[in-house]
Amino acid sequence: MPSRTTYFNDENWDKIQSILNANSTEGSEGEKNFSRLVNEILRLGIFLYEAQGKDETFSLEAFRREVLRRSVMASEAQVMIFNMLTAMYFKLTNPGDSEAAIEATLSNFLSSTNAEADKVVAAFFDAKDAVLD
Repeated sequence: MPSRTTYFNDENWDKIQSILNANSTEGSEGEKNFSRLVNEILRLGIFLYEAQGKDETFSLEAFRREVLRRSVMASEAQVMIFNMLTAMYFKLTNPGDSEAAIEATLSNFLSSTNAEADKVVAAFFDAKDAVLD
């Protein structure tokens, strides 16, 4: 990862330090947390900058949808990993009837996950709004 030197004005430096102090727990991790925090702020800033270049107005609704979409993508990746680990576990421990046990376990997990995801989406958007793929 490339390293660059940058200078902050006092106001931005104070805000970054206050965020870092609120989230920091250890001194040695401070530099890693600082870099991670500044990279996240920069990533969000670039996202906003690019969004402003595409049209005249920034859409907070579109931004919120994108954040929610990326959260769901991360959740889906976790579900896929859980599915693979469950299949491996059942195939190792129950070689005879593993397909039915896998299906039942995954069905229960996916049902509860989808119900929770629906609650989250309903909290942010009207039911008539469609979430874009």
